[in-house]
Amino acid sequence: MADTRIARRVLDPSSWRDLAEGLISRDHIVSRVLRALLAVNLRDRALMLAGQAFIALIPLMIILATIASSADAQAVADWLVDRFSLTGPAEEAVDALFAKPPSASGGASILSIVVLLFSVASFARLLQRTFEVAWDLPPSRRSAVARLGAMVVLIASVAVISWLAGLVGTVRAGWLLSPVVVFCFSAPAWWLLMWLVLDRRIGWLPLLPGACVSAAVLVAASVGSSIWMPFLIERNTARYGVVGVAIALISWLVALAFLIVASAVIGAQIGPVLARARVASAPPAAAGPGAAQTEAAAGTEGGNRTESGVRTEGGVRTEGGEDG
Repeated sequence: MADTRIARRVLDPSSWRDLAEGLISRDHIVSRVLRALLAVNLRDRALMLAGQAFIALIPLMIILATIASSADAQAVADWLVDRFSLTGPAEEAVDALFAKPPSASGGASILSIVVLLFSVASFARLLQRTFEVAWDLPPSRRSAVARLGAMVVLIASVAVISWLAGLVGTVRAGWLLSPVVVFCFSAPAWWLLMWLVLDRRIGWLPLLPGACVSAAVLVAASVGSSIWMPFLIERNTARYGVVGVAIALISWLVALAFLIVASAVIGAQIGPVLARARVASAPPAAAGPGAAQTEAAAGTEGGNRTESGVRTEGGVRTEGGEDG
């Protein structure tokens, strides 16, 4: 009889809903992260980010393959094949997707470059707004320069990380060193990227946990992609042919987008806690102008408003405004 009652409670959806509501209602870091994930609308933001990334990524790859010389026309395809260790029909499908047609001209058209620039700008704008929403910040008034700098850092870091991963993979025990090297380079890159994409409105210390979380997520995604993507590309290629490669890339970007949004939210919740802990542990003798600035940056749990109208909430300094 007791086992039957337990089984009914386990299978009852209301029991799971009550458990989730109980976790969210508690005041600790896990509940704050869960509430923040619900507030930023994780699923919709991740899908929009993945869609914008796909729209920006595929034209970029096609243009790179188009403007490359005949000897390097398969550079993008070769990178994907080497990255995911593809063989057989999957390798042929990737080569066919990014192959340069024999009748194609030597350069990209002005229209394709304009479309690419608009796509990259839209992706950068959505990425910036994702971090702003995670940190409860209004849209930046000087966002164009910040987005440009963030995109430069993102593209450069991806290129360098790919080069480092390939270089480390050739040495002995490279499979063990590669995650460490990727993490050590990714953490500073994410640190700088978040500082730029938030338009320098958040201090370096509150951003540090988010940078470490994002770097760890990148390492986990890299390891998981090397296991999951070959199977996914081969299966989709067998079912849909060359189109299956694009479907696999979309699935990969969706998974990455979910991880990026989640890591942004986690970093936004952990960062202010670290800033407040540093302020609380500072000795009274160290109080002064610098300590006062740190305390103002750390804020309080519930937030406060200064005489100048600047509101600080857990390390976030805003000038007012609403989420757009």
